[in-house]
Amino acid sequence: PLDFFLWGFLKSKVYDNNPRTVDELKNNITAAINEIEFQLCANVMENWVKRICLS
Repeated sequence: PLDFFLWGFLKSKVYDNNPRTVDELKNNITAAINEIEFQLCANVMENWVKRICLS
């Protein structure tokens, strides 16, 4: 579940300001990863479990 959400989340954060150099891209990736908080992952997992139970 996190893999589907996480890639979209990171992509939107990394390319938000349209990095023009490899260094900008690396910095954006690092910043985006640092923005991921435990609660965000917990919420994703909780919603995933709810969806599984509805199936």
